[in-house]
Amino acid sequence: MRNLILFFALFLFSCRKYEARLEQQNLSSGIVRVTQNGSVGVNGAKIGEMVTVYAKVGEPGAALQFFAGGVAADVISHGSRQIIVQPEAGGQTAALPVDTFDIQISSTAKIGPGTLYFSLDGKSSAALPFEIFRPDILVPGKSFVDPFLYTYMDSVRQGDGSYSYMLPNELRDGMVGQAVINQVSSLAYDANGNTFYFIDRQPDDNSYRIRQLRQGQVTTIAGGGNNYMATTAAQLKLSAIEDLQPGPDGWLYFSSKFYTDPDPVTGFTARHALIERLQPATGVVEILVGGKRVIEKYYSRPYDDYTGIEDGSRDSAMVIYPQSFTFDKQGNLYFLDGTAEYAGSGTLLRRLNRDGTLETVLGKIGKEVYDYEDVDGVLYKVPFYYSLDEHMDGFGDAVRLSGASGLVLAGNGKLYIPCSGAGWRQNIVEVNPETLEAATIVGMPEGQQSSLRTGTFREVDLGGITSFDVDFDGNILFGQNIIYKMNLQEETIAKLAGGGTYGGDLRALVKQRQSGENANLTGRLNKIVFDQFGNLYVGFDYNIPPTDMKISKIVIEH
Repeated sequence: MRNLILFFALFLFSCRKYEARLEQQNLSSGIVRVTQNGSVGVNGAKIGEMVTVYAKVGEPGAALQFFAGGVAADVISHGSRQIIVQPEAGGQTAALPVDTFDIQISSTAKIGPGTLYFSLDGKSSAALPFEIFRPDILVPGKSFVDPFLYTYMDSVRQGDGSYSYMLPNELRDGMVGQAVINQVSSLAYDANGNTFYFIDRQPDDNSYRIRQLRQGQVTTIAGGGNNYMATTAAQLKLSAIEDLQPGPDGWLYFSSKFYTDPDPVTGFTARHALIERLQPATGVVEILVGGKRVIEKYYSRPYDDYTGIEDGSRDSAMVIYPQSFTFDKQGNLYFLDGTAEYAGSGTLLRRLNRDGTLETVLGKIGKEVYDYEDVDGVLYKVPFYYSLDEHMDGFGDAVRLSGASGLVLAGNGKLYIPCSGAGWRQNIVEVNPETLEAATIVGMPEGQQSSLRTGTFREVDLGGITSFDVDFDGNILFGQNIIYKMNLQEETIAKLAGGGTYGGDLRALVKQRQSGENANLTGRLNKIVFDQFGNLYVGFDYNIPPTDMKISKIVIEH
């Protein structure tokens, strides 16, 4: 009997304690739990995603605001329900009424570990740990890679029954599927004429052509002639061409480098570096930079006659290795110079102004002039260019852009350049053209390693970059065989397309629609452009045999 009385006493005490605790929960304010797509106990979400917050508000009339990742989150819908709670282990369960809020994580939320909480009339509730993750660029099933331009390849049956595919020795114009295209370099798009332009290489002699793709027809519009300095496209000879960019004036701007044929008397050759432009409609070609020399003509050193880092007017300006063209809104042409072939020269950001003058706007290289007595007995003044310090941020000529390999003007009006300098494996430098300030904003410093290719600007290892371009929204696209998107507002890098595994009949696979998130991009990216509808087009300058896709189209459904 005594034990029975003790049992009932403990039971009543437990019930009173439970009721008191339940009453306290009913009156208190705070987040009870977070769910997402049926998962309970969620402690993080991606930008743009929606989560359901179960909360005790306590003050129904108060002004309510949720916060996630340090910024306000929008409430999409509000409801109420009861959840089953168990205040103590082994205790009674009961239904607890709560409010439910579907909230969406803001695009401005800070990515990384943070908190989730709400405020009532400005007074904050207790915060829960809550991490914000970078957004997915692609929505599964909403992004596709389509075939756009493929070439014609010969197939030879082998003894084992397999086929060997090879490109014919000569390029050929014609409709898509019949035309012969070797490589698509410096792909460009002119929205006014709905026309694509690209640089191709003739397989048998390694000379270059400028070609266009319009309404499914591939046409060669320049190259194949015998005159490096020709003023008409049909007579123009192109042995090396680094970049091609449509200008706001309707002309195509390109760089050209070549060695002249040996002099019949001395046997010496001269090296030229030019910036030219082509009028596609008429075939007229103009030399803008490098056509006239200011350095003395040496008897035995013609290599030095026509190249150099010299600012000034069209009659005096000189370039060494112009590449990576981009135009600003005023029609001025920015480009990189002084890399690759001219060993140790460093890299400069230069600008060809609309009035025809050339100036170096960022970076600096050393220049010394030496006396040189040639074999003809004449004393010449010979310039020698050399690199200064390794990569460093700063202003104007204090900047060193070592190993620069691309240049884009983004939607925010700033220039971006992938570089590799001392202390960095691969990085991206941001340049303000107004203040001439350069700052490294993306990449892993020396001594730090990361396996991440996507993430925030300071946590990714970029790897190799063969394409570096800008999209319809002003964000940066880059990659080698996978396309990544660099979101300048959110300071994140995410995969845009590619990364699928290789297998099966690749030649047939790339000629059909693929899902963007696991598409096979069976080539090395060279350039990415977009049309006025926001579709992307990817040019490949090298393909994995036997695939022969030269341009792929990426359709992103919004």
